[in-house]
Amino acid sequence: MIASVTQRLTVTQAAAAADRLREAAADALAAGSPRTAADLLLRAVAEPPPAAELPAVLLAWGDAQLHAADPHGLRSLQSAYTLAKDPVTRAEAALGLSAAWNMAGAYSPTMDTLQEAFDGLQELAQSDPSGHELTLIVEASPIATTRQVPDQIAGAQSRLRARGDLDGSTPGERTFLADQAFDAVGTNRVTSSCAWHSARCWATPRPGRPRRCT
Repeated sequence: MIASVTQRLTVTQAAAAADRLREAAADALAAGSPRTAADLLLRAVAEPPPAAELPAVLLAWGDAQLHAADPHGLRSLQSAYTLAKDPVTRAEAALGLSAAWNMAGAYSPTMDTLQEAFDGLQELAQSDPSGHELTLIVEASPIATTRQVPDQIAGAQSRLRARGDLDGSTPGERTFLADQAFDAVGTNRVTSSCAWHSARCWATPRPGRPRRCT
């Protein structure tokens, strides 16, 4: 009985310690100290956090490692992606992985992972506005990558042109509109088409909306 209570207390204490370390790491990263953040998150992983929270901790750890130019961040993000059960954490891990792979010129795994993440978000996107926004960002993310994979270009262009209803009201929409403008320029479409996409991307913001494209 005493051993069982002690074990429960230990688990609770470890979870609380992991939470505090994650908060401290977030502050360190925001302050421009990714190495400190990565060290704190390593300790958070070692506590360990509850199993359900481990993927999110690994995701934060991998992000901090990559910001600190630590190549081991890729492994942390892959672990987060593999272990995550919820589509949001998987999608966020996929975005981190795609950025790292693109820097290394590994375009094929980027396409596959982002497509898996996109498919996993579909149900959430139907019921949750934040899910819809993340879906847009994930859908837009591989567009630039496809320009390095010739047999994917036509499909990417079709996906871009199917999103003609966006007005740039969210970061996800502005990301998509920026890619549409870039596609218009890259495919030598008429100047008016390029200008139209760019204007929607950089439209005068409504109250409370930042004047930025992504």
